[in-house]
Amino acid sequence: MSTITFEDKTCYLERYTRAYFDCGKSSRINEAQFFKNFQNNKPFPTFTQRIFKKEDVPYPYNLFDFKDRTGLLDTNNSLIRPGRVIVLKRKNVGKNTNYFFIWLSQSLWDKYLNQSDGKFSSNIHILFHPVGNIGTDYPDYYDEIKELQILQKDNPNDEFYKKNNFYGTNFFELGVRYLFREKQSVLQQRSAILEGARDPGGALSGSDDCIPLMLIVPVSGINPYFGDLANASSFQQILKGISDFCFEIARKEKGNKPDNYPTVGRVACSFYSRSGDVTERLLTQLPTFIDEFYLYDVMLDKYHIDKSTNKRVTDRTQEQGFQIVWHLFKQWKRDGMSKKIRIYSAYPNSVSFIASELKMKKHEENFAKFSSFNGKLDRTGKAKYSGLSDGYEIYSADASISLVCIPTNNFWVYLDETKNSGGFVIDDNYMSDVGHSWFVSRLQTHALFHSGFRR
Repeated sequence: MSTITFEDKTCYLERYTRAYFDCGKSSRINEAQFFKNFQNNKPFPTFTQRIFKKEDVPYPYNLFDFKDRTGLLDTNNSLIRPGRVIVLKRKNVGKNTNYFFIWLSQSLWDKYLNQSDGKFSSNIHILFHPVGNIGTDYPDYYDEIKELQILQKDNPNDEFYKKNNFYGTNFFELGVRYLFREKQSVLQQRSAILEGARDPGGALSGSDDCIPLMLIVPVSGINPYFGDLANASSFQQILKGISDFCFEIARKEKGNKPDNYPTVGRVACSFYSRSGDVTERLLTQLPTFIDEFYLYDVMLDKYHIDKSTNKRVTDRTQEQGFQIVWHLFKQWKRDGMSKKIRIYSAYPNSVSFIASELKMKKHEENFAKFSSFNGKLDRTGKAKYSGLSDGYEIYSADASISLVCIPTNNFWVYLDETKNSGGFVIDDNYMSDVGHSWFVSRLQTHALFHSGFRR
């Protein structure tokens, strides 16, 4: 049993379970919130073997080789095999990472409930959010006063609610955002298909959850920013602690003693945007317990603000940052194809040296000729595409390393608050969140298809 401990219940959890989950320590996802955008059996876009198509297509957005994942909802529009959501708060950790938003696939949860011999592992995928000022960069979704009035009415004798003290609520907004709202992470794990599980060229139907794993979204403030999780030894202990605590919840729910704890199995770490700093800090320690790294348009440049001019001064370019991380990746991956590296970038110049190095050995590559549509009318027939740059994907011979480049000038981009009037939206129906955020809100299914996770 792990020495990492968690609170059984917090006032903050009560507030958010009311908003997002069916109340209880181990909660089913509230379908009304979870499937807000996916009612009427709407399919979820899922990537499998490749990002781009090779055949000729009528419009640039058709170059993306996603498929419709169907069969996840029953006739009442409820998620089949929804898994479990658990939100944990660590005890007495000061400024260290203490909030963890967790989703367990139904197949893993069933193992927790029914497999008493402990001879199985908890496969874990952990997603790091970018550094940001919680409370300013991440606004609340819900009316604070209205929520408070509900809780005061339901708990008339509780001194906590009388004091109107909800410090730390933005931690929960951020966790929900990355777990299953804007970033659609749970739906991506639930929709993902493992390589070999079925024909990736066919329809992706059926309610089975192909990957028995635990998805974790830790939430951190700006100072320190994932200080404990960027320490490999501490990180490993925390993962074991989370696995043990979730196992205890399952065993107690069934009325059984939580003995013979599962081991931590395969571990994949996802990094998005300004969480690239954690990637570098972890890699310098060459962590052996991490099996896969996924980089979703990470920022690896460094800068400071010149106080005299109040302007940003570059200390390290994005390309220089990638050169450092790529060197560390090669040291970490010395054992061969069991370690996986997935890099998704919007900036060709920053990763061109990686592409060149991959091409020096046996490899497979695929190009997306977005530029061929420049000057052509879009699907409305009223405007012409312009400024589109080509994308590409490159895979090492054993497919353990892949590099995907989708230039930002192909999208309506919110990064740096810029827009490209000659760009395109991939699909207005369910892929309108494009640009920088799109990398993490859609491409997790591709990384998981090529992962080392197994049933």
